[in-house]
Amino acid sequence: MYRIRLYFIFLLLTSWTVLCGQPSFEANNYYEEIPFEWVKGKILVPVSIEGETYQFILDSGGLLMISERVASRHSLDTVGTIQVSGINKLSETLNKVRVPQVSLGALSFYDYEAIIGPFLQQSPTACLGADGMIGRDFLKEMIVQYDLEQYKIIFTDQLQRLSLNPLDATPMKASKGRIPRLTLSSSLGKIKHVAFDSGSNDLFSWKKSDASKLIQKGKIADDNVVQLYGIFSMGVGGKFPPEQENYRIKMDFVQIGRHRIQNFYTDTGKASGARVGTEIMKYGIVTTDNLNQRFYFSPFPDGDKAESKPSLGFGVRISNEKLIVTYVIKDSHAYQEGITAGAEILQLDGLPAATYVADYCRIYREGFSWEESEEVEVVYNNVAGQEQTLRLKPFKL
Repeated sequence: MYRIRLYFIFLLLTSWTVLCGQPSFEANNYYEEIPFEWVKGKILVPVSIEGETYQFILDSGGLLMISERVASRHSLDTVGTIQVSGINKLSETLNKVRVPQVSLGALSFYDYEAIIGPFLQQSPTACLGADGMIGRDFLKEMIVQYDLEQYKIIFTDQLQRLSLNPLDATPMKASKGRIPRLTLSSSLGKIKHVAFDSGSNDLFSWKKSDASKLIQKGKIADDNVVQLYGIFSMGVGGKFPPEQENYRIKMDFVQIGRHRIQNFYTDTGKASGARVGTEIMKYGIVTTDNLNQRFYFSPFPDGDKAESKPSLGFGVRISNEKLIVTYVIKDSHAYQEGITAGAEILQLDGLPAATYVADYCRIYREGFSWEESEEVEVVYNNVAGQEQTLRLKPFKL
């Protein structure tokens, strides 16, 4: 059996064997514009399988993945299993099927294998309404431009049609269809092997072990480190890791090519490596030239000013029909008042937990109301099972 270490926000290929014929894509001199839907930082594009159109997550770090529903609907042949290890490094064995034809607009791909992805049916990914994921095994022979202002993606092999400035280019490595990787400059020095992962909604996140080393060596001032504790990053296999410590770090800047994004806190560190995700698309147009190994970032006006990210100081998820605290930001009001990972929320911002559980996807997609509040009442059971009521103020990064 071949082994793949596969990451949902970014999937790292170690080996991939096609059992039922070689996959093929034979277009030349093409230029395809496709509209996309933007949901919680995920890019959803229309993908056709045997004439039926579905919404797929476009993931520059991922391989082809489909839901069990799609596989069943098209009676796709199982061709074996594959062991995947997600962003949290928890392994799972998943089935593979052969897909005779997949289409992105007028572009068609033949005889690709697809992984059956259980996380597509799990919260919160299920709230996206996606039936699959399409990624680097399709994009490896393309130039791809992401334009969030116009909500369109261009797939082409004609670089001259994109009117790119060569000064906006950064060298990119994406050999053998692997996830694109960059070397970036920052206020903390050069950062190597940074993945561009359109399946992640990060702006920038450190590899967790690298961040930990910088902190331990005193390279980062204590007041520039935000500590978190809890559960982070459901893997592609649908498993959650154990509770652990993590970090967000204040950066004076990260530079992509000749442009800087300044004065922001990184996203939560990832075990799989440093990354840039779709959040960067709020600041400029991104182009990945997989043919010539170049990454272009063309900023919008004021594209160097990162947004602040207020937080109530903890995250939540649905587990066994309950609203559970997944992580807590240390030094937040919530942490100071004793809220811990694993606590059960009974009422939040005036709504009982049952409302969030019953209508979670709509609330998740539209945005949690407490994220905009100056003060929020929280009723919860602590880990000892005692009911507590608190009024919390947001923690602002």
